[in-house]
Amino acid sequence: MGRVALVIRLNWLGRAHKSMHRSATFGVIGGSGSTGKAVAKELRRSTARAILIGGRNLANSEAVAADLGDPVSVVRVDVRDPRSLEEFCGRCSVVVNCGGPVSELQDMVAQAALRTRSHYVDVAGLTLVRESMMPHDQELSDLGLACVVSAGWLPGMTELLPAYSLAMSKTRMDAIDSVTIHSGDSGEWSNSAMRDIVWYLRKFGRRRPRYIRKGEWVRAKLPEVLIERDVGSPVGRCLFSMSCLPEMAELIARFEGCDGRAYTYLPSRRAVCWSISCNSSRNILSSRR
Repeated sequence: MGRVALVIRLNWLGRAHKSMHRSATFGVIGGSGSTGKAVAKELRRSTARAILIGGRNLANSEAVAADLGDPVSVVRVDVRDPRSLEEFCGRCSVVVNCGGPVSELQDMVAQAALRTRSHYVDVAGLTLVRESMMPHDQELSDLGLACVVSAGWLPGMTELLPAYSLAMSKTRMDAIDSVTIHSGDSGEWSNSAMRDIVWYLRKFGRRRPRYIRKGEWVRAKLPEVLIERDVGSPVGRCLFSMSCLPEMAELIARFEGCDGRAYTYLPSRRAVCWSISCNSSRNILSSRR
């Protein structure tokens, strides 16, 4: 969900599988979207290897390629068409998936990359993609293929930075009583991200948030759910809501000897309206059953 916060340096992944001819080192699916353009721009800046941008709207992809210059090229790809998707993946050593929504695509692109023996990086992914690819762990290892999901900010950096900070703190502090995580995005969310939010709310609902206290999950009291914090520029002072997506819950559950809480906020009015609308629809449907 949201914008990409981290572009992994992929140069070490740039070798093609020996049994296939690759016309490009990196293939960016959804390369004309806001996240895809950021990834393509960073790849263009950091490597001289060929980059292939794929998307349904060829004109938009061509505009991105023209802005970036050689060696960036484009091709039309429909990720919902297995043949089109597999042809694209087969041309690339590394497939970077910036398409969405994840709730609809799920593991389609990851599976196509595996079939074509391509490395795979997903800036979103969510737990459902990781779980669907876990049965292929040994096969990926035997083939020497990398499969990286959650390479963006949510999930991704929202778990990586707290885990790193906690590990570093343990080397400098005698004891750690609690860890509180605040995360958010200062920009607008894409339509695909909004659709993933709606999918998540419809699937799991808006249950009372939980946190870890003395090694046990406990339900948050209402005064604990919303807190106001000043996190500095450019975000400033804002209202955070206790929230724990599956990836964050897994991280917090691993904390040993300390309490753990996670808060996030949605700066986009559109995101807030969508969330409220989805919750209202869910409550109406539940009351009719």
